[in-house]
Amino acid sequence: ACASAAATAEAASGKAAAHRSGTLGSAGGDRPGDAARLRGNVAFGAGHFDEALAAYCEALTLEPDNGLLYGNRSAAYLHLKRPADAVADAEKMVALLPDAPKAYFRLASAYEKSADFPQAAASFARALTLDVTNEPAAEGVRRAMAAGKWRKEAKHAKVVQTCTAALARNKAYAKASSQKVTAAAAPVAPELGPRIRWTPLPRDGARPAKRGGATMSALGRSLWVLGGADRGGKAYEDLWEFTPSEAEGSAGTWRQHTPACASLFPASINHAAVALEASHDADDGADARDTRGELIVFGGQNPLNGALHGRLLRLRIPASSQLSDDASGNGAACVESGLCWDTPRVLGTPASARNGHSLCSDGEGPMLLLFGGADDKGLLADFHTLEREGEAWRWQQPECAGEAPSAREMHAAAMLPRRRMLIHGGRSGVVTARPPPVVHMMPLVHNLDTGRFGRTSSR
Repeated sequence: ACASAAATAEAASGKAAAHRSGTLGSAGGDRPGDAARLRGNVAFGAGHFDEALAAYCEALTLEPDNGLLYGNRSAAYLHLKRPADAVADAEKMVALLPDAPKAYFRLASAYEKSADFPQAAASFARALTLDVTNEPAAEGVRRAMAAGKWRKEAKHAKVVQTCTAALARNKAYAKASSQKVTAAAAPVAPELGPRIRWTPLPRDGARPAKRGGATMSALGRSLWVLGGADRGGKAYEDLWEFTPSEAEGSAGTWRQHTPACASLFPASINHAAVALEASHDADDGADARDTRGELIVFGGQNPLNGALHGRLLRLRIPASSQLSDDASGNGAACVESGLCWDTPRVLGTPASARNGHSLCSDGEGPMLLLFGGADDKGLLADFHTLEREGEAWRWQQPECAGEAPSAREMHAAAMLPRRRMLIHGGRSGVVTARPPPVVHMMPLVHNLDTGRFGRTSSR
């Protein structure tokens, strides 16, 4: 695959040289290998790893000093069950990007697939040392240290010491962050009587495993939980529906679903999902009237290898799921229930594969709003819209006036009346060995009618 890609790249060498000299623009980006890299990312997100490998090889022929490309190709090699090649590329990524936690995470993932657990543990620990907040790296350290009996061998004592120290710093940072949050919340307003009250629900019966990085979307009277991962390194691709009981204090019912084409949604964290109610016109057919709505999902990351997802997915949700309780009577059912994943046709230029972004639905029209997140190059501050055109969705990147939000990931966003989107918080800044800054900002509002960003009052 790399040989044929090299021939393609050689044919484009004149264009690449012109691009580097600044005389030729490129729709693919600002570097000569961007077009091939983007093709590779699209193929990777679609699960076509041979095509992704060929595209990354072509891009590397044009940019042999691009560490991120070696990381991308390493991930493709892993999916093609070529761990030795994955290790070699990840080592090149580390050599070119020696201060990037992602490089060591990629190398650790390759070593882990090669069953070289001491090297995997050391590389995960290095990623955690560079970014003390990197929970996937911390989980990688724990996972590699728990694999086999290598920790008892004297020759690995230094690796064990390094891993233990990295985990201790991660734990101390988490504790300090928790104490800061508690201290900040210390001033309490006089209690005037609860207007909003939290009530823990009984936890009997089947329910999703504990996890982070999942999405929860409301559709009618149900909540839909999708994906995520736990602290033990287990990633989930399951789908659960929760229907609360009308009785106060009652838990309601959890049900697990297995949609048709379930493989379209891979194990993922930090993806974004929006539930859309079905709109039924008088002219709609019986099939349309039997649809409760749909779940639109974009982006996310495989927590085991760091690969980003860039496909737009749709889960069609019928008006009445054909569920039946299992033999244990605990309310769980893992059956085909009329749910179906598919990939809707998209128009325009899609947003890049990413994770940690926000996705909101404009309640006054069939439009979705995407902001920020992070991709292979770092934090993002781009704003995209997705508008329904029949059965297709059109991507657009509108020009925005006003004071735009800074690049960030893991923020929160919501729609307000009068077609305004509010953005709050998130994580920003350059990740170093010190804890990265956490952004606590006044909310920023984007008005769809004016195309402007602005700040809300802090009062």
